[in-house]
Amino acid sequence: MAGFVLMLFAVGLVSFKKEEARWRWNQTLALVLTIDGMWALGSVLMKMAINENSFIRSMCYEGWGMGLGGLALYMFSPEIRNYFFINFNNVKREAFIFFGLNEFFSIAGRWVEYFAYSFGPVALVSVVGGTQTFYCILLGAGLTFMYPRVFKEDVSRGNIIKKIIVGAILIVGLYLVNA
Repeated sequence: MAGFVLMLFAVGLVSFKKEEARWRWNQTLALVLTIDGMWALGSVLMKMAINENSFIRSMCYEGWGMGLGGLALYMFSPEIRNYFFINFNNVKREAFIFFGLNEFFSIAGRWVEYFAYSFGPVALVSVVGGTQTFYCILLGAGLTFMYPRVFKEDVSRGNIIKKIIVGAILIVGLYLVNA
């Protein structure tokens, strides 16, 4: 319970607006908590699927599910279909490269995460996955310096320190949840 409270505290720190000098519930916080719950449920379900099937079979089902889900969105949502064609014709070549790299690393990362589930408990994998915060801080800052036109991360000293502190609190909270 202490770990969960610490993790909520860390998310709350991110939502704290210095200019308002108070914490307030906002849409970002609600979305983060919703995402966390959905990822947790999906992770537990994937662990169960891997235990019932082979890893490769589970990944095939995962791929088919993502593909069919994308196809259903495309077919049944005229708004998404229209945006697809509008964006497809207007996207620069550089953006396609970034989208492609994003998809490659997202899918590869999920597969490695799911492979880790086949060896250990979901909570332990989540604790180690909590280090993603620090990768994001480093990559965000590095890419902002390398490609300032594309990446616009706030790399001020105070903001980086805040992110590192929040990331450390999250990891301690994740550790306590797993302990």
